[in-house]
Amino acid sequence: MEEEEGEEEGGREGGKKGRPRKPEDWLELFGENCDDDFKVGMALTPGAGKGRAGGKGVSVKLFSEFYQSDIIVASPLGLRLAIEAEEEGREGGGGADFLSSIEVVLVGGGDVMLMQNWDHVSEVLRRVNEAPKRDHNTDFSRVRPWVLEGEGGRFRQTVVLTRYLDPVLVATFKSKNGSSKSGNYRGALRMKRVVEKGASICQVALQVKQVFQKVPCAQPRLQGDVRFEYMVRRVLPEVRRLQQGRTLVFIPTYYDFVRLR
Repeated sequence: MEEEEGEEEGGREGGKKGRPRKPEDWLELFGENCDDDFKVGMALTPGAGKGRAGGKGVSVKLFSEFYQSDIIVASPLGLRLAIEAEEEGREGGGGADFLSSIEVVLVGGGDVMLMQNWDHVSEVLRRVNEAPKRDHNTDFSRVRPWVLEGEGGRFRQTVVLTRYLDPVLVATFKSKNGSSKSGNYRGALRMKRVVEKGASICQVALQVKQVFQKVPCAQPRLQGDVRFEYMVRRVLPEVRRLQQGRTLVFIPTYYDFVRLR
């Protein structure tokens, strides 16, 4: 009994008093911090790091101003709030000027952002590489010609990492409300990891019965409304009538979640 109690206490290690430790997948995703409003600028200065003579590395300055930053690490919500704050404090806009010279955009955890408000991602990507409203003391002799011509979005590399593919993610590279107005001039590339034989789903001991229900829909653009009506009029009443407990409802998109809630 003492050993079992010790193991139980060990499982609670790292959490608050009386609160069990978070699951491993949660810790891997959030790292014990689920704040979705964060932003930090990083300025890189080559040759100013530690070392001697020509062996000096790169100096990294954290929390630098966005206009003096080489790298910006932020959440979509954090960037959108920063843009809105800039526009409120200035006449004539210019809130997204610090995103005008972005050359590489990395969207990590695209599948997780789909579970949140994807509109924040779309709005930020739409504002990337916009023509700045002010010069911000820029030396235009060092600006690349294709940037001055408003083609910065076509030469930007956009990378989206996701555990699964979704039409919303694909539309990000094709629609005008996505990453750029005309897409990258070199096109797009989709890569996926090949799962070897003997995946974990093949090791499920309990055979679970699955029932698929077909929802007829006349037009693709109405599928959201049809699916919602089917859920409200057919599925939920049956669950309530049977007083069915231990039921998990999985909703794939944030918009459907808000609507059904």
